[in-house]
Amino acid sequence: MPLIPLSQDLAYRFALGTFDVRGWRVETAVDNERVGNVDDLLVDEGGRPRYLDIDLGGLRKHVLLPIGQARVDADAEVVRLPDLSKDQLERIPAYTHDLATLTRDYEIGLSRVYDGVYRGAAPEPGGLEVLNPPVPSSAPSAGAGRLVEMQDLEGGYRIAEGDGDPRGWDVLESHGEKVGEVDELLVDTALEKVRYLDCRLGERGRGRHVLIPVGYARLDPEQQNVMVDLLSGSEVEGLPTYEGLPLDPGYEQELLAAFSTGGTDDLYRAPRYSPERFYPTS
Repeated sequence: MPLIPLSQDLAYRFALGTFDVRGWRVETAVDNERVGNVDDLLVDEGGRPRYLDIDLGGLRKHVLLPIGQARVDADAEVVRLPDLSKDQLERIPAYTHDLATLTRDYEIGLSRVYDGVYRGAAPEPGGLEVLNPPVPSSAPSAGAGRLVEMQDLEGGYRIAEGDGDPRGWDVLESHGEKVGEVDELLVDTALEKVRYLDCRLGERGRGRHVLIPVGYARLDPEQQNVMVDLLSGSEVEGLPTYEGLPLDPGYEQELLAAFSTGGTDDLYRAPRYSPERFYPTS
């Protein structure tokens, strides 16, 4: 799908609820550092913003960021990166403004680069924050932090207000069909984030448990649904079985590969490309 820099589309009109963020400063929420400014937006042929072109300033380098991986603060005129540090952003390959390079293969490759950057801390940025998480001595080691099932956290710890606790919610695949329910949450106590949703599949999945990386899930608190936009029902049901903690590194690699390659015919169905995640909702 062709991508067009907003600066080259003089007739562009922003849809209701969206607005121009060019020139706004970009800050990381991980280390509270200013990393640059939004230089441009790249929109698809339907006019939906898909990438932020971020000027990293002193590095004399630009990078493309899928728009759903950022959040906008309209009052402060700031774009914030919830789960990226300055160092991580600087590891993203430079964007040279050569539109001929923006092929589907390039976009898939860039998506996998972001997967790799996040993998050091979490498979994909999550939005479910745990209030005052403890670090139980019995928790298994898991990379940058410790993975613990939410039910094993003592002291009444809970999901931060406004995020919604999705346990018990229906899990819907890319066509809106129910494939299971959220049974439990896996928390990374170092990041203070929910990292995976433990989904109990329905009859077609033989009641198995599979993990959904939280960054690939879209939560609808009003309907109490979790939508996995990137995978079909058969693809969700084909995910490797979750048999409890600790997670084997090979298991996580297999799981992430399913999400990295699934749905490449409809790349922009992934939450990381969703303008609705970027712009505030009323």
